[in-house]
Amino acid sequence: MGAIIVIAIIIIFLIYNQNLATSALKSDRIFVKFEDSIHNDSEQQIRMQRALQEDLRFKKITENKYGGTIIGSSGKTYSVSLRHCTCPDYHKRQKPCKHMYRFVLDSGRANIIQAGDKYTIQKQESDTQKAETKNNTSPKPEQHINFNDNMNYMLFDGEGVYEKTKRKRNIHIEAFSEQEAIDELIASGYIQNTITLHRVPFDSPSEAQLSAMKKHHNKIPKKACMNDISFLISKYMHDERESDKELMSFATDKKVKLSYYAGEKSLYRCIWNKFSIEEKFAFYLLCVEKDRKGKWDFGKFDSYKTLASDYVNDKKFMNSFKQYLRNEDEFWGFIKEPGIEYGYSASRNTNCYKIAREIISD
Repeated sequence: MGAIIVIAIIIIFLIYNQNLATSALKSDRIFVKFEDSIHNDSEQQIRMQRALQEDLRFKKITENKYGGTIIGSSGKTYSVSLRHCTCPDYHKRQKPCKHMYRFVLDSGRANIIQAGDKYTIQKQESDTQKAETKNNTSPKPEQHINFNDNMNYMLFDGEGVYEKTKRKRNIHIEAFSEQEAIDELIASGYIQNTITLHRVPFDSPSEAQLSAMKKHHNKIPKKACMNDISFLISKYMHDERESDKELMSFATDKKVKLSYYAGEKSLYRCIWNKFSIEEKFAFYLLCVEKDRKGKWDFGKFDSYKTLASDYVNDKKFMNSFKQYLRNEDEFWGFIKEPGIEYGYSASRNTNCYKIAREIISD
């Protein structure tokens, strides 16, 4: 009787585990116990990086690809699945560890993509899902991709071998040219002759964006991506004027990413948010000079930047300048029309403006 009970318990346990595995494999999440948004956390970014860079070896996998065994960088072996890992890190934090990330990567369940310092993880279709997609999709003629040139930078997808791990990785990167993207990847550790890239279009506008534009009777450009529409919505909401073309060219030259649909205020915001404090100082002087002389002289940007160290440590200057540093969206230049000051113009009655005026007059 006792043996029958033991066998029954084992059978129930096996059925339960199989149900867990089936449920996990059908889940839309990468790790069934965790929302995919968890991978954006700083701690999880570190675990993904370690999964890619450390010497973790994939020992074996279960037949249904639900679980397996990973040999850690210390040589210890851990049992890992889509739900948990036996390592100390998972036991302590109860969040996906580097072994779990390596498991889904090597088992083909997900890809980990590096773009600069940011890591993203994307679930891959299972063999069954791929077969179903293939059977349910009728062949279509190849379509020409209309790239969106309303952004001043481009998107690239591709792959390359990462030097430290000698493993091939999927790549998704933003850059102002393909060569710039390749140079950035080489600098971050990819082997040069293994990198292949192809340009991809930006995401299309969301239904919510299009609905908002239509609701307010705003014209929707035929070629507009999600980012373009975001800039347009901001432009209409804040009644922004058209951007200064010279300033737009300067922003692009300084690798400030934006849409050519950006309004005047948004253009200043993008520049200000991208710049370091030394670059903010130099740009502030350019704006003061433009305000005083009526024209831009972007050729002075680098020379103004060299002066920054003398003034970012100057108490009198910084006490008034820091108002623009506390809130990254609070400097929009000195914009005026004949007879009136534009509503979001920066103040001219500050010590930093007076000191800047003395600098540019030297």
